[in-house]
Amino acid sequence: MVVPDQRVVLAHAVRELENTIRIYANQIQVLTLRNAELEDKLHRRAGHDVSTIRVGPAHVVSRP
Repeated sequence: MVVPDQRVVLAHAVRELENTIRIYANQIQVLTLRNAELEDKLHRRAGHDVSTIRVGPAHVVSRP
């Protein structure tokens, strides 16, 4: 059985975890948007075949 003091501790832990999840979700959103911006910039600078651009030895960015 959970006693009142344990409930306070658990509620605090849950709030901290929820806050951490929000922070990570925001960071993922920022990184996703930045990645899209960089891909668009890369495609604009390519000026030729923008359907496939090599970005490294093993990485290929393909656009539909």
